[in-house]
This record gives sequence, C-alpha cells and structure tokens, in this order.
Amino acid sequence: MQEREKMTNNKTESVLSHVVLSSLPPEPAATQALEFILQNAEARRAFVSLFNLPSMFTHATRVMSEIALDEDTRPDLVIYDSHDKPRLIVENKFWAGLTDAQPIRYLETLPDDKIDSLLVFVVPKTRSLSIWRELKQRCEDAGFNIPHRKESHSDVVLEKISNSNRHIGVTNWETVLATLINTPNLQEDVRQLRALTERMDEEAFLPIQPEELTNASWARRMVNFSNLADAVFEKLERDQLADKVGLKKSRGRLYSGTYLRIRERLEMWLGLELNLWRIYGTSPIWCVMDEKELNRLGASWHTLAVKYPESEDRKTRKCIPLRLKTGVESDRVVADAAEQLVSIAELILENSAK
Repeated sequence: MQEREKMTNNKTESVLSHVVLSSLPPEPAATQALEFILQNAEARRAFVSLFNLPSMFTHATRVMSEIALDEDTRPDLVIYDSHDKPRLIVENKFWAGLTDAQPIRYLETLPDDKIDSLLVFVVPKTRSLSIWRELKQRCEDAGFNIPHRKESHSDVVLEKISNSNRHIGVTNWETVLATLINTPNLQEDVRQLRALTERMDEEAFLPIQPEELTNASWARRMVNFSNLADAVFEKLERDQLADKVGLKKSRGRLYSGTYLRIRERLEMWLGLELNLWRIYGTSPIWCVMDEKELNRLGASWHTLAVKYPESEDRKTRKCIPLRLKTGVESDRVVADAAEQLVSIAELILENSAK
C-alpha cells in the first residue's frame, strides 16, 4: 500500500476512508475531518459564504464539534460568533435518520436577533430533497412557518423561518467540498474527506460491523415492515374499501408487497420497497401505480404530485411513500397508513375522467 492511498476495486481509496470504513463510524469521522478543515479561517469563510447570508459572514469566528448546547441538542458542528453565540449549526449526515430533536430543538438554540443564524444539514446529493421535505414537514408540525415556494433542486436549499432571522437549509457533501478544495494548504485534507463521502455514496458493499450482526432488532423491524402492507390491506378489506380479486402478491430481491384494488376501480401495488427507501429515505412502505393505470382512468399525475410533494415520478411508475406513525402501537400505524392510502386513491378517482 502506498503512503497515503491504495487501490481497491479499481478505485482510489484514501487512508481516511479505509480506516473509517474498517473500524470507525463514518459520520463522526467526517465531522471531525470537517471541523479540522474549518479551523482554517479562509476555509470557514468559504463555507459560510456558500449560504449567502451576508450578516452572518463576518460573525463566524470559531468552530467546535459535538458540543452540547443543552440536554437535548448536541450538534455535529457549531460555528460561533464574536459574542460566543452559536451562529451556524451544521449537522452532517450520510444515511442516518433525523433525531427527535432535529430540527426543532436545534433551531430553538439559535439566536434570533439582528444577525442571521442558520441550521444546515450536509447530506449525500441523492438524499437532499427527501431530507429537505422531512425538515419542512417537522417545522410546519411544530409551528415554525416556512414559505411555500416551488420545490428547489439546487445544491443549496435554504429558507427563512417566518418572523425571525433564523434559517434552515440543506446542502450536499459534493458542493461543500468543491467550495473548500481550493483552500491553500488544505487540498489534500479535503481530498481525503471527499474520498470518504464518495465511498459512502457508492452502492458498493461496506464492511460489516460486529454490532450489525448481533443487533436482532434490525431483523425484527424488517419483518415488521414486510408484514405491514398485508396488515394495511387486511384492514381495508375489512372496511370493504379494497379487494385483490384476480390480483397477486409481488416479491423480488428489493421489494415485497401485494397488488390491490381500491373502491373497485383503482389498482396499485403496496409494499416494502427497499430501493426507494434507500434513495429517498422517506419511508420503507410505498404505494406504486403504473402510468397506464392512471391513463386508463384519465387521472392527472400532476394533481397527485402537487398534493403529495414526496411522490416520485419513476418513468412509467408513480410512487408515493406512506408516512408511518412513530412511537405508537401497530394498530395505529396500520390504521393511519390505510387512511393515507384511501386518501391517495380518492384524490386520483375524484380527478379522473372515467
């Protein structure tokens, strides 16, 4: 192996990515690496300027990692101003989910004064949109109003919380590191961190960690998800809202579910969809409609997409995630998912021509 890098699977792997993926959790390692880079004043200014908040630009004086701001919030990175206020909170994610405190408790720790403050999530590019949707939903549920604008697919998505100088945003690792790569004397450090983030973006098999094999709760949860679609259908069938006469189950390497018919008119697939879950991170359970089915009914996909912004247009498949209730017993999860499915079907049928 060379001093700073080696070749694996015909790709160059940095020492950082090799060590992390062999033994250390990737997210804490990426946080420590980014903190090291942002200790450089020029790199810190470049990073802050990425968010186009001029009043915050001159108030980014120091950075610290994993400092508890209160008993509920321990951000990955905090950039403080000259008055020692947490002016910019940075949460680094690869594929981990949001915690219960994110983003609301984190927003509440930001100062709300004449100077802009920001909570930003740095995530893989393919995850930016789904994370942004989840953050907006949580803000709205907590009464933090965010302007409803056309959904952005830009590399930096940022909105101001109404009636405050607090902001919330999402960007991606690729954009952050492209901004930092030209910082003098830090090019190699940025390249090392980029190699780690690229490895985390790959679909390559990552080394198995011991806790992954011994944590039986993961297997139990996957069984729960796999059975959930059947439970939802059974409830709809009991309520005489759905049937699957002449239809069948459909299973594959990355999905498991059943075809069903709602209100005797609309056919769709409902089940565990691992690939959509991996890509968008929204939910393990999706309903999927064939474009031909919508055309048969004369229904508008645009109408559906406006009502359900988390929906995904996958060429000939139209996919909508079901938001699963958390912290409640299974009967409430099933009942709520069934209600969502009926609402989706009714919107399609109400706007269909046949």
